[in-house]
Amino acid sequence: MNYKILKKPGPPKRKTCAQEIERHIPPNVNNATCLLNWQNGQVNYLHVLPRQYNLLVAAPGNPPRRVQGKSLNQTNGLTFAWGQFIQVLDANQGADAAEYLKFPLLLRDFQLKPDGSIRYRIIGSREYIFTKPLGLVAKCHAYQEWSFGTIILRIYSDLGVRLHYGHPDVFHGAWVRAHGGLSKCNPDINVSEDVFAAFQTYKCSENTKHIEHIQFQKGRETGLENMTSFDLKISTGNVGILRSRDAFQLHDRLDFIHRFLFFYGISGHFVTIALMMYSIKWYLLTLILLSLEGKTTKSYSHIMFGSEWLIHAGYSTVIPLIIE
Repeated sequence: MNYKILKKPGPPKRKTCAQEIERHIPPNVNNATCLLNWQNGQVNYLHVLPRQYNLLVAAPGNPPRRVQGKSLNQTNGLTFAWGQFIQVLDANQGADAAEYLKFPLLLRDFQLKPDGSIRYRIIGSREYIFTKPLGLVAKCHAYQEWSFGTIILRIYSDLGVRLHYGHPDVFHGAWVRAHGGLSKCNPDINVSEDVFAAFQTYKCSENTKHIEHIQFQKGRETGLENMTSFDLKISTGNVGILRSRDAFQLHDRLDFIHRFLFFYGISGHFVTIALMMYSIKWYLLTLILLSLEGKTTKSYSHIMFGSEWLIHAGYSTVIPLIIE
């Protein structure tokens, strides 16, 4: 919460907060980042960080371009996170008490290398989608998220290209505070703001890891319209990633093999799907034009289109899902 905003005319609650903060900052300070607790109509002062200048997070312009709420909350909240390790959770996430009994095993993976450096800067875990029984769309989305959080991220981790795709990852707190925070706030390029924390990790030649002995609950969209809007947001974010300087810098530093792995770990999947959809449209359009002309494919240089089998090799991609 920004103290300069609280000083403006407004409801009594805002005025009470401003009066509480004024008791804990020097008289000549007009800007401060505040951590307060409002409970039973009373303001409990927790921490106040005075600032010489205002904390500007919106891009200039008329009107100014705003940032995402989650990125801004993380930027402000990181100021008061003093722990050695930081776990980030969304509002639609949680976990059983039994899972946190296994949490020391997760923190043990942060142990030092023989040279004294931390082994990993980000450690992620699998997720359980608890909204699965709420309908067919919810079940499809749950399977999609579950396969990504288990089979795919497991392979990415082994290949060394497991990025930070969201929560509930655990960060090395001291390193994150010194290297740009948990995400980026630019509303135009950093739509998928979480993954840029992993970009910073790889630019500094650090490592990430995915584990599966602990899992956290997560709620996903249960309606078709909400699911479509979520997929649209993800695909839009990957377009922003392709034109970001972080992706350019990483591709400039990685070797030939890791460039392909890194590309498919971010936007490669969406590019592949787009090319596949365009090729299907041209394939069907070609068959329609040939039918209207009254000719077959054999009439053109004896070319034959391969007929599709009812059961083909593409079903082999489902085998890991069945085994899982």
